[in-house]
Amino acid sequence: MTCGVNYRKGLLDEVKSNNERCIFECSPLCLCSITCSNKLVQRGPSQDLYVKEVENKGWGLFTRKSVERGKFICEYAGEIIGREEAFRMFKVGKHRKYIFCLKEHCGGKVSETYIDATNFANVGRYANHSCSPNCSVIPVRTGFMTPRLAIFAQCNINKDEEITYAYGPSDSRVSSLPCFCGANACRGFLPSTELDR
Repeated sequence: MTCGVNYRKGLLDEVKSNNERCIFECSPLCLCSITCSNKLVQRGPSQDLYVKEVENKGWGLFTRKSVERGKFICEYAGEIIGREEAFRMFKVGKHRKYIFCLKEHCGGKVSETYIDATNFANVGRYANHSCSPNCSVIPVRTGFMTPRLAIFAQCNINKDEEITYAYGPSDSRVSSLPCFCGANACRGFLPSTELDR
């Protein structure tokens, strides 16, 4: 196997916010070294992140330093669960805030991955929704079929700015939960997922 090229100078060159892109990083089968530039997500999250309380939102994820467009911030990590378990937990209510549903479309088929960050997680679970986000979640495969949900900056982010991504496409239905993102383009309510229906 040979190394692919996903990053230039440690940055993702094209960040799309609609899950159109999937990245394949070098895996253990690749003959490259641990310092290979195609192992960015595998090296772990930025060390410049912190969590603090945000009015009307609970907790939020912030950066201590400015972040360049295309930089890997962290991944949304948690327990991988099945579809039925995700629906069951969502209906219970208390677990609903940390279930991430990723749908990937390829060749007319849809692949679903459900990540529950309720009990096992990292700082990525504190990234809040924004109707005008500064980050995108992109599936990254590192030698396994299940993707890692990598959060990349889709624009330059200022020091002490909140890290946000869209919880759903801008054209998705809205839920009954109010959105407090404060963006000029705020839709007023959080996006609805199939778990809401």
